Amino acid sequence: MLTFCLVASRTGRPPPDHVLDRLRDPACPEVPFDARHHLVWTNGTRTLWFGGWQDASEGPSASHHWHVEEGGLTAFAGQVWPRLDGWRTSRPWAEQLAALLRARPLSAENDDLAGIFIAMSLQQHGRSSVAADPLGIGLVYWGHGRDFVAISSRAALAAAVLAAEHSAEPVRDAVGAGWLAYCVHADALQTGFEQVEVVPDGGFIDIDPEGGARFVPASRSPWRLGPECTTSPGEMLEEARCEMVTAIRTELSRPGRTARSELTGGKDSRLVLALLLEEGLAGDVEFLTYGETDLPDVIVASEIAAVFGLRHTVVSEGASDPATVRRRERARAWRQRVNEAVRDQGYGSASSQEIAFRISTWSASGMYNVEEPLLGHPPSGAEVLFSGAFGEALRTAYERSSSLASKADAAYFPENMKFGTAAIFQPAVLDHYRREMHRVLFEGSLATDDAQDVVDAFFVRQRLRRWLGTAQELDSQRRAFPLYSITAIRLAFAIGSENRRSEWLHFQLMQRSGETLARIGFADSAWAAGADVDLVPTRQHDERAPSLPRRLTRLGAPRSYRARLLRMARRSPTPRVSERTAARDLRADATELDLALMRRYLLEDPSGRLFEIFDRGALQNSLDRFAGLSDAHKLQLYGALTAALWLGGHEIALPRGIGQP
Repeated sequence: MLTFCLVASRTGRPPPDHVLDRLRDPACPEVPFDARHHLVWTNGTRTLWFGGWQDASEGPSASHHWHVEEGGLTAFAGQVWPRLDGWRTSRPWAEQLAALLRARPLSAENDDLAGIFIAMSLQQHGRSSVAADPLGIGLVYWGHGRDFVAISSRAALAAAVLAAEHSAEPVRDAVGAGWLAYCVHADALQTGFEQVEVVPDGGFIDIDPEGGARFVPASRSPWRLGPECTTSPGEMLEEARCEMVTAIRTELSRPGRTARSELTGGKDSRLVLALLLEEGLAGDVEFLTYGETDLPDVIVASEIAAVFGLRHTVVSEGASDPATVRRRERARAWRQRVNEAVRDQGYGSASSQEIAFRISTWSASGMYNVEEPLLGHPPSGAEVLFSGAFGEALRTAYERSSSLASKADAAYFPENMKFGTAAIFQPAVLDHYRREMHRVLFEGSLATDDAQDVVDAFFVRQRLRRWLGTAQELDSQRRAFPLYSITAIRLAFAIGSENRRSEWLHFQLMQRSGETLARIGFADSAWAAGADVDLVPTRQHDERAPSLPRRLTRLGAPRSYRARLLRMARRSPTPRVSERTAARDLRADATELDLALMRRYLLEDPSGRLFEIFDRGALQNSLDRFAGLSDAHKLQLYGALTAALWLGGHEIALPRGIGQP
């Protein structure tokens, strides 16, 4: 794991020493882990400076995330590899990346690279560049001071460097923090700091050694095919499969690495399994399903595990298998060390839940809803968790949007998703979020897009970036995302909204591992009509989807199997269980404690700036009715709690020196 910050002069003169002190500090307080390796680098004119901190999870090599040579510095945060074939040698990845970028420099379209990453090519003499993965899930933060630009993988670090220019403290942005109370996750480009923004998706940052840095956008939206593309859907499917398999093999190739994979009753995790089966790698992976034994997710996953002979563990509240018990004991012991260290710092009365909320607020600089605590610890270097995330980018992510009849109807999507329904904002602030959401929703849309295109692009550009991207700044589970294939995502938009709703890509990719896996029933729904159609474009691909014929064929589970699932669903009011849901259920008894914390930070001890955005009476009313509120309303109140912790400066930094979980 790497945290970095760049300081690029805007004047052609070196930045002042007191600004660079943050980069020179091996124990920089904004770095979210104990740094084993620390590097400070500058170019030949001393107008560009790099500070990098690497944790211990990558093994003993100090050069895994950066490579210094005579001509400059190459570095990356996150994980990066060549899209179609991965790294071919055992040399450090940054060294191989440096060689690749000498032949194909970072630019506005970096399709040769895969992973969730931020890559830097910094030159001793000449222009330098910074770029993220094609969708910008690797979040880059930047801010412009009077004499320099700060660019970082951490908003708090960029803000601290910018504030040092005036020997001041960073100013927190109430409106930026309020996004979490409007739609649960951040949106647009705002952060928790007034002077720092997220760099737009696509494109790259061009840094001039004579002064300044500018964002260079890509020629088209990164999720769209270019008009020059004439590749058939079948050929693109094969390329997408190759990208997904490369991601899996890259992670499994690391020395000493073990792998787990989530397995639910849905289609995303099953597509990951299909890839593993097709490549003969499923035997190298332990599969995990979260929930009690009578839940459809567990029933379906257990059936699949039996059919294919998988190593499968059901993680329920009462699970007693040795591996699960060991993981829980490690997690419990780590949380205990965290709690003791925090209380030793003077927070003796804080509950474990309050500590988790306050550390989560610090970990994500106020941009991650504390309803799902993000404690910010670095992962063990020995284990990777394959996730089905990004599967939703290949289909329609929001069921409610399927009823939108026209592009004009898409303007009502935020209301359909119940954004802002908690009604806890000042009227002018709520109006601002609604206008901004409308702008964000339609930004980059084409005249030929339909309503579903608008909504699905919103999911890719905003939801994935600002939710998953924020979590990946810390990557506390070392998750890998085989379904993040830029080719697959572009194909999903090219084939049109009807084929995305039928989950055409999932079926086509899954059936390649064998009909059996594609035909076993699901916990939620069967294949939609049209999932098995052969798509043949009738004209050249362009910025819009090609015209594609459809054959309507209903697929799904055998009737007896589906009836069994329906019986179980009727017994279980919550038919789907993910790790997140299971974690929330495990702390259901903490609801009263959560409510007490909300009352404390929102009403009894609020930040002076809190009521710039929230209406006190509306907050009081919501908290008084908390037990009867909808899930959407409750989530927005957790977002308000996050904003209150952030604006009041109540976050707690993760204590150093407490070791791994």
